[in-house]
Amino acid sequence: MEKKDYNKLEEFREAIAKITADREAFRDIIKAHEKQDAKGFENILKGLELLPLHCIILCRFICWLECTIRCERICKAVCPPPYSRIL
Repeated sequence: MEKKDYNKLEEFREAIAKITADREAFRDIIKAHEKQDAKGFENILKGLELLPLHCIILCRFICWLECTIRCERICKAVCPPPYSRIL
């Protein structure tokens, strides 16, 4: 990996740490994302001083997080053991 890639990973880590440190903000950003409330999402990121640089990273992280949780629930409900234990 190049130095710039490590810098991007460090920025991502810092953004995730900042948003997850504030439980209320984390809950609110998940809700805004679920409702597709772009203005609410933007306002929360502004309040945490994470705009504009971290917007797309956090949006994609939340997409990944929601997809993972949904997929895990569905797969465990549908797939018989031992496959469901893989998750």
